Amino acid sequence: MAKDLKIDCLVRFRGDLTIYPQATFSGEGKVTALYGPSGGGKTTILRLIAGLLRPDSGTIHLGADIWHDSRKKIFVAPQKRKIGMVFQDYALFPHLSVMANVVYAIKGDREEIFHRAEQLMKALEISDLQRRKPSCLSGGQRQRVALARAVVRQPDWLLLDEPMAALDEKTKRRVRSELRQFLQTTGIPSLLVTHHPEDLDILADRIAIVEGGKIHQHGNREEVMQHPRNDLVAEILGYENILTSLCELPDPLKKLIPQQNGESCSGLAFHAGDLKILAPGETFPSPGHRLPASLVQTGQTNSLYRVTLECHGVLLHALSLEPPPPGPLELGLHPCNIRALPAPVFSAP
Repeated sequence: MAKDLKIDCLVRFRGDLTIYPQATFSGEGKVTALYGPSGGGKTTILRLIAGLLRPDSGTIHLGADIWHDSRKKIFVAPQKRKIGMVFQDYALFPHLSVMANVVYAIKGDREEIFHRAEQLMKALEISDLQRRKPSCLSGGQRQRVALARAVVRQPDWLLLDEPMAALDEKTKRRVRSELRQFLQTTGIPSLLVTHHPEDLDILADRIAIVEGGKIHQHGNREEVMQHPRNDLVAEILGYENILTSLCELPDPLKKLIPQQNGESCSGLAFHAGDLKILAPGETFPSPGHRLPASLVQTGQTNSLYRVTLECHGVLLHALSLEPPPPGPLELGLHPCNIRALPAPVFSAP
């Protein structure tokens, strides 16, 4: 039976840093990515859930089970929580073989444990590595061993702390697809810490945006990606163009504000790739917006030109396959690519 994971706690560190995560993560076999910049509190949330860090106050529940309740003075030790964890560096014992690492410290029927381990290693295609030591494995192989060790315990939840951080880019591309297939096959609900957009596209079913020790938005991947809650979330998700203070925008840009059926918005966000630099005389399909602009700066990344433009005193960013022509420019932007950032809702005291 799927068990939701609920966290509502607070932990204080030296200085002004406070981590205060509040969320309920669905236990329906989905992968939830804790996404945000480094130092935002993502790994701390995993450590709180795993019991490796004790909150100063608050509660952590797995279904009806209480793992932590500061008021009731309840704290379940890490080894008693049905959690499988994969650390950034995989934390394999260098003096033990692959098989010994996988079954380390598991209690129960020895024959059944080794059978589960062999099945997992077969699924992860590391059966032929059972007798090797971690020093004789590649980064991708060490990751698979760490996954097998976490899953062989039949956990209720799997926690993955940037499991591909130690891999080179070529290996990451291959391992992402393999990891996605493996997580779908096991059906174990998982929390994945990452700050790589590629992980969201391939691995995540749900996203929780984490920054400054708080979860700012949490929901289905498409909902969060397409409808950021505020300018902070939009910035973390990689929206290059974020317009706030809408009442102060020049008139040509005010026409970008969508009609919200009476609902107000606090800002607009759109990707650089959605802003098209129009060639002289080029038409842009209705109901698209046309904006006058002047060139500020051009840079090149791989095959794309990253272009900074000025539109009535407002800087905008665009991507182009060709270098922008000299002289006055026009930009095209379709309304469907503009994301309205909802106005904040303040509850009554």
